[in-house]
Amino acid sequence: MHKNFSNSKADIIFVPGLVNVTKERMRLKWGVGRIIAEADVTPIVLPFYHLGLDTILPIQPPHWPRLGKIVTIVIGEPIDYTEEVTRMKTQMSKEEIRKAITDDIEEKVYQLKQEAERVHFPRIGLTSPIGVLSTVDELSAASGTDVTSQPSNGR
Repeated sequence: MHKNFSNSKADIIFVPGLVNVTKERMRLKWGVGRIIAEADVTPIVLPFYHLGLDTILPIQPPHWPRLGKIVTIVIGEPIDYTEEVTRMKTQMSKEEIRKAITDDIEEKVYQLKQEAERVHFPRIGLTSPIGVLSTVDELSAASGTDVTSQPSNGR
């Protein structure tokens, strides 16, 4: 693992993930916790959550951008794990540290999701996500592919 961040003012890492077509809560990969726990200088985490990007560039064909769609992005408070990592290193195994950090970030992202939904759905004329989301079977049938866990590939 590369522990040294560059000498630049900011290093930005987006945790790799999957397209979440079911819109159900997903576990983050422990790699995010490992990056934070094993870095020479503990990075600041800036959690965020977005809704609506799938309406601009949907996963089902045709893959043409659709302009004029509403997107909601909620950005959380920066998180500095420096003190927590120092404390945890004296009390926990590496695996326990990775899991604890990942679980904490996952919970904060889930809270941002709830805030994004509270803001987003009224903006698109709904009070809840019910009726907005297609089922996995409908998406699979429309696209002719299994869309349950496709890598995002930048989309």
